[in-house]
Amino acid sequence: MYVEKPLSHNIREGRRCIEAAKKYGRMVQHGTQQRSSGSRANEIAAVQSGKYGRLRVSKGYCCKPRWSIDRKPVEPPPNNLAFDLWLGPAPPQPYHGNLVHYNWHWSRDRIARRTSFRRKCRFVFNANLVLAGAPERRSISQKEAKRPRSLLAPFPPVIRIWLSPPRGLSITHKMRLIPCSALRSFGLLVMAALASRVYAAPLLDDRAITIHSAREVAQKRRALIQYLWGEEGFPKRRLPSVVLTNVASPVKQLSALARVDEFRIDMAPSLQGLAYHFIPQQPNRELVVVHHGHACTLDDDPSPAEAGYGMQRTIHALLREGYGVLGVFMPHMRPGDCTGRHDAMFLTNTVGSPIKYFLEPTAISLNYLKSRSRSDRFPNYRAFHMTGLSGGGWTTTVYAAIDPTIRCSFPVAGTIPLYLRYGGSVGDREQFEPTFYRLAGYPDLYILGAHGRGRKQVQILVRRDDCCFGEKQHDAKSSGLPYAEAMRDYERHARAALEKIGRSSFRLEIDEVAPSHMISHHAIDTVILPELRNARH
Repeated sequence: MYVEKPLSHNIREGRRCIEAAKKYGRMVQHGTQQRSSGSRANEIAAVQSGKYGRLRVSKGYCCKPRWSIDRKPVEPPPNNLAFDLWLGPAPPQPYHGNLVHYNWHWSRDRIARRTSFRRKCRFVFNANLVLAGAPERRSISQKEAKRPRSLLAPFPPVIRIWLSPPRGLSITHKMRLIPCSALRSFGLLVMAALASRVYAAPLLDDRAITIHSAREVAQKRRALIQYLWGEEGFPKRRLPSVVLTNVASPVKQLSALARVDEFRIDMAPSLQGLAYHFIPQQPNRELVVVHHGHACTLDDDPSPAEAGYGMQRTIHALLREGYGVLGVFMPHMRPGDCTGRHDAMFLTNTVGSPIKYFLEPTAISLNYLKSRSRSDRFPNYRAFHMTGLSGGGWTTTVYAAIDPTIRCSFPVAGTIPLYLRYGGSVGDREQFEPTFYRLAGYPDLYILGAHGRGRKQVQILVRRDDCCFGEKQHDAKSSGLPYAEAMRDYERHARAALEKIGRSSFRLEIDEVAPSHMISHHAIDTVILPELRNARH
């Protein structure tokens, strides 16, 4: 069955249609257009695959002219029109020709054609978006048209979509857009992440280091915990909501693996954290948290090639060395919930900050691992470390700053200071939320993550990264320094501050081998494993 738009007047009616299609076993296609053709499907797949980088802004553009609808006289409805059914729940009114068939485009009492653009944008980005309408004027006489002169349609949370004026209208006040590479696709101009800074809150200048003593380390950590959890404090007694032991491994081709346990952590309504505990056959009584970023499986490329994100090879290498592994997912980026609605989380009404939801799966899982080894028969771990890629690298940076029980931390392609961020390196809201980073900018977080007896942080950036924090995303003109020099500059400042505080180790490694956004075999073999071995002696 093919049903032309509009399918329903409200969401409830639409859901009833879906229920009916399932009940009667019908294949139903709704005529919202431009979604089912092969070329559209290929374009959408290309955007969602990351081929064009992390995309932030979409422009729906339509400039087909419409003639003036002028005014139509009140008259009896035609015999072939059930006008009362056409009106539906709208107030009764006399019939005239501008109320029906095509001319309803100009009536605010009927369907706004802009829904088509919103649907396309939301479908491509697979996320909730903010839609910003263009200020406009009527360039032709419409008379009975009820469209407002300006349109603004808000959706949570931060990203904005520029929508064109309706057909026949022209823009009189242009919104500021900066030039960038663009992908033209099915009426959308999908603009690369460079444009996102037009709409996002200005990034803080966090180059100043505000921590100069061990006392200030403790004070800053307390301030961050207060910001994140309020009076509730760090969740040091909470345990996973569900623990399933001896489950099927979510990662294939792992040697030296004895068992896998699954942890589910309820954090808020419709928000559940997920982690897997990989127990080695020959444990060395140390555990490494391996935190993924914006992807929904730990089971990626197992080959010796530098391919995939590197989660499988990282877990595999650690198990072979005897390390237990805690594989953790970001919120809404896990099997069964791969929606990625991170910005929408900031609309949650909660004590403290929604940023805590990025940290709690790790914190609560570690509470369990620190307290239940005897009863649940897994190694009694004596040391805990952490690594992560991309959003997981960001989580590693922040979590190591909050929890000093993390001894060695290895954020990979996860962060750089805000003052050096451009384009794809701006990140999601948790990466630049001003109220958090006013308390501690990234250089301060590096110090918090590295300070303490036996603690160290080795940050790994990928020069050829195709996502973020690589040479392609660096703006040498704005920073005044080439890529490597700019990165080494903030490393020098962090190390100098740590030398004055004492009992600290921080350094930056630039992976020159990895061909893209990943934890490479090279990084595992030459940085992560050697540093972990040294920490044991």
